[in-house]
Amino acid sequence: MLAIFLPGPVIFLISLVLPKSYKSALIYAVLAAIVFIVHAFLPAVTGSDPAGNAMASGFRAIMYFSAVAGLIFAAINAAFYTKLGFDQKGWGAKLALAVPCLIGSGFILLLLLLA
Repeated sequence: MLAIFLPGPVIFLISLVLPKSYKSALIYAVLAAIVFIVHAFLPAVTGSDPAGNAMASGFRAIMYFSAVAGLIFAAINAAFYTKLGFDQKGWGAKLALAVPCLIGSGFILLLLLLA
């Protein structure tokens, strides 16, 4: 059950090891838009149980929302990383930038868990 909430933080953690630039921030933002659009145009879950269909649709929406949140925070992290010149700074500064974004991505996860 918890797996549907994990795409966002996992996507963000993967983005931490990839090169950062304004171009990568734009790529993350475009990917977030694509994931959202793909989710919006997916066919409805159909089956013989209406309640199960609704629950499956909700779980799928949560999973896609988590992925979009992770991509948005990856874009924010890449943009600030580039703007503030973190390439020349130490790991402490890089971690100071990444932690709030990871907390934000995790906060979305927490909001979804409590909803």
